[in-house]
Amino acid sequence: MDVSHQDLLSSLRHHFGYESFLPGQEEAIRQIMSGGHAVVLAPTGNGKSLCYQLPAVLLQGVTLVVSPLIALMKDQVDALRARGIAADTLNSQLTVQERNRVLHRLQNGITKLLYISPERVATDFIHSLRSLDVALIAVDEAHCVSEWGHEFRPEYRQLSNLREACANSPVIALTATATERTLQDIADQLALPENEVKLVRTSLNRANLFYRVVEKSNWKCSIDDLHRILAANPDESAIVYCLERKETEAVAGALCKLGLQSDYYHAGLADDSRADKQNAFMSGQVKIIVATIAFGMGIDKPDIRTVAHWDMPKSIEGYYQETGRAGRDGYPAKCFLFYNSSVAQTYRYFANHISAPEAQRQALYNIRLMQEVCTTSRCRRRLVLRHFGEKSNPASRCGNCDNCKDAASQNLVREDVTEIAQQIMCAILRTGSRFGKAYVIDVLRGSRSKRILDNRHHLLQLHGLAIRYDKAELSRIVQGLEEEGILEKSKDEFPVLKLMVKGRNALENGEQIKILLPSETDQRRRNDDNHTPKSYRAVQNKNIAHDSLGTENRALFEALRSLRLKLAQENNLPPYVVFHDKHLRQMALSQPATESEMLKISGIGNQKWKLYGQQFIGAIDDWKSRRRISQA
Repeated sequence: MDVSHQDLLSSLRHHFGYESFLPGQEEAIRQIMSGGHAVVLAPTGNGKSLCYQLPAVLLQGVTLVVSPLIALMKDQVDALRARGIAADTLNSQLTVQERNRVLHRLQNGITKLLYISPERVATDFIHSLRSLDVALIAVDEAHCVSEWGHEFRPEYRQLSNLREACANSPVIALTATATERTLQDIADQLALPENEVKLVRTSLNRANLFYRVVEKSNWKCSIDDLHRILAANPDESAIVYCLERKETEAVAGALCKLGLQSDYYHAGLADDSRADKQNAFMSGQVKIIVATIAFGMGIDKPDIRTVAHWDMPKSIEGYYQETGRAGRDGYPAKCFLFYNSSVAQTYRYFANHISAPEAQRQALYNIRLMQEVCTTSRCRRRLVLRHFGEKSNPASRCGNCDNCKDAASQNLVREDVTEIAQQIMCAILRTGSRFGKAYVIDVLRGSRSKRILDNRHHLLQLHGLAIRYDKAELSRIVQGLEEEGILEKSKDEFPVLKLMVKGRNALENGEQIKILLPSETDQRRRNDDNHTPKSYRAVQNKNIAHDSLGTENRALFEALRSLRLKLAQENNLPPYVVFHDKHLRQMALSQPATESEMLKISGIGNQKWKLYGQQFIGAIDDWKSRRRISQA
């Protein structure tokens, strides 16, 4: 890429609102610009769309973007048009006249990006592609291509026809949720030659998201907990995910009775009703939407501050995808998961009735891993990222999940547990490394359960050797040994404890073993806390929209938000298409008075200036005038 091309690249990057390239963006763009293929794994909010939108502007011809939902396509098209980029969509909701208008623009080379659904690819539209100059094919939500992805859609398999029709066009596939197995399957299903495809993988860590698991007890207590969570920031957008349609209606109704403006959304509603509810949420008229998971993939709202799961999701992929709707603007957001083990039991019941053995095994494995995320006292973020192949120190803590926050506030001390650790490891080995934590603990505590008697493990010398410890203490020690990389659980449906290399060496050499444990005083305090009647003690959020703004600038920020809402409603657009909160924050801080000053704000280009610039500068001038008068 020559110098002039690089300058254009930098200029466009600024136009799209990025002060610099985020990890992986430039690598993927260069691969596409050189005519190669790319599979991109990057977290939600990392600007994956820039990886194909920017080349689409630079390349000669049209870029085809395969996207799963009409609402998602509309949001992308609106945002691109607001930046002065010719974008269109072909979907089933267009009238004949609208469809003909799009095809006319397409045939005349006006359209730079065309968003289409995988179902549309299977129609006769595929034949018209041969007459078009297709510069690039972008497959969004690419995990839908793979049967190992958590949202596999058979329609995505038909994209091989698109590849055949546009054999000379580079392909970029993008996803925020994929394991190694899924990534390889994406490349295979799209027939991307191994020597021509580049895997661009970035960390999936969303450092701005805080994760907390809330014990789900009876209905009233859980609704009260949810109400406290959402009432902490009643003016901010939130999504509550439910498993069943009837539950979305019940939860939304309960929140309304408690004084929180909310609505429900599920697939059983009429198309017009679903569209109205989604538009109300996107425009900010409704702050809280209670929905089934079908709502998630169509949401590209950057300022969602809270995502709550009313029940445990079926997989880590689903959990990551849905929590990824929070904090897309990069500012802090919170993710709450209400957990009760009965839901996992229900999942397992249905998974055990899956006829295909491999699919059944995978479903049970997904449930176990998700349950581990819910019940662990280790770093939840680390467990989620480990599932996607990201390695870290077993004892590391992220500092931004409930377990890490709670650990930071505890009086933890590194205690010598060599003797009991050796007993635990010996018990694992003497029982053949075939049992889980509960069984090993029962052996050490001298249980004479039928299972232990049948296995003749009551005859072992170490049977009852740790009777002075209660089950909770032994469980915490086992967990500490896992955190230190001494023990590990197998990845089976029913995990068994095994010694890692570090553990075997420590046992054979008689090495001292220390783990972090709460001090005696702190442990008593935690035990008292566990008996409090409420399952969740509210954690006060900062008002993120006002974070780092002083009192005076905060007032200007609110005035600019009011103007944005007015313009959005007049133009039938979501407010963030006019300007993101981050743009308004920068305006409130820098208070631009001229076009050049406004254009210095990253993400505000000439088109945005032409459409809205003067009105926002006018609002800033009015605010300054009122301030001078009030101070006189």
